[in-house]
Amino acid sequence: MDPGVGRFVSADRWQGVFTQPASLHRYQYASSSPLDRIDPSGNSYLLDLTIAAAIIGTLALIAWSCAPNVIATASSLPPAPGLLEEAFTSVGLILEDGGRCSKFFCGSAGERPNADELALATIRSIAKIGPYPGRSAVGIAQLPPIRISVPSMNSSYQIRIATTMLVNEKGPFFRGTDPQTLRPFPDIGGYRTGTREARIVMILHEMAHVIRANPSGAPLLIPDDNEDDGAGVSRDNSNVIRRECGGEIHP
Repeated sequence: MDPGVGRFVSADRWQGVFTQPASLHRYQYASSSPLDRIDPSGNSYLLDLTIAAAIIGTLALIAWSCAPNVIATASSLPPAPGLLEEAFTSVGLILEDGGRCSKFFCGSAGERPNADELALATIRSIAKIGPYPGRSAVGIAQLPPIRISVPSMNSSYQIRIATTMLVNEKGPFFRGTDPQTLRPFPDIGGYRTGTREARIVMILHEMAHVIRANPSGAPLLIPDDNEDDGAGVSRDNSNVIRRECGGEIHP
């Protein structure tokens, strides 16, 4: 530039950008906006640093103010029904191989024949996704009334059949975070909630409640752990499932 005449004496070496027509003028300074732009290289303009800092600060404030709403929105999204079916399928595959997990349900000597298949078929037939009133931390609940079925005359076990196995749509079966408190749910059997492994543990956990001793009807594999018993019993039961089936849940 020649300050004596106020004119540029040579063209920009930069060719400009086709999608920014103003940049294609090779004798133009800062796209004709010298008040809020600078062009130290003589090729491409930059925003004034003060203005740029203000813009960045404003965007950061917007992002910060919107973050809780983004989290709340993500937490309130409806669950994908396919995740429940996927978990049932995974459990079926685990039990098919006749390994330690299957023996946990059927007995190491096979004294409870087909108990794993019957328990899985039972809860699968009554499973329903929906809201669980009052407690978002509940993953699955078997709802009364309850009836008892005996597989055969000589059976050494019974099958306890609930009216509905409610899979809480806002609970840890589908989610990692409580939508009410925005805090993470406690792990299930050592697995982070909302994951494939945690869903498998929860289904195996409910299966273990279905199988009961015959003829007394007492719990056979794990004790009852309804909400009145406290979270400790449920946690211990999930840990039993992890101990017996963990090698097949996460080989």
